[in-house]
Amino acid sequence: MATACSTAQRIRNIRIQNGMTQTQLASRCNVTKSLICKIEANKASINLELLLDIAQSLGVNISDLVSSSAPKKMATIVRSNDRRKWASSNTPGKLGYEYFRVGGSREAKMEAFVLLIQEGAKSARYVEHDGLEFFLVLEGDVKLNFREEEYVLKNGDTAFFDANHGHKILPHNCDRAEILLLYVRN
Repeated sequence: MATACSTAQRIRNIRIQNGMTQTQLASRCNVTKSLICKIEANKASINLELLLDIAQSLGVNISDLVSSSAPKKMATIVRSNDRRKWASSNTPGKLGYEYFRVGGSREAKMEAFVLLIQEGAKSARYVEHDGLEFFLVLEGDVKLNFREEEYVLKNGDTAFFDANHGHKILPHNCDRAEILLLYVRN
């Protein structure tokens, strides 16, 4: 799942540094303590929405959870054949989503992911988090749902929105959809 100091270890370390129990973190993220235990033991996948909830609950940026503190570089290059699955959503209510982290920076407050959405993917809840999201549909069609609005986006279409509004992205009339997702913190 992860390397040297994994995302799971970072979540646990930061939670402990904040004097927070697993029960408190679970409550803030609206998940079970059991799931937080499994995540910290590196025995459960974390979808992007849950990682955003965890980062927000811990008062850190998503970069603090997913990347080690390496020396600053002028550029981060991720070759397509070196791209590793960052998270897949195999948790109840969130099936068929796979995230690949392709870049990001604490200084720029931005994270970039390629999100693969399989046919029949389900998202049981609307996600709300601080920041802005932008995505470009690379392949297939997706449906962007807000609580009060729905948009169908096709290959090449983009969306930009305030992520504080409840939203979810679903596949639409296709076997597989792929999007480039940029998340920018306020």
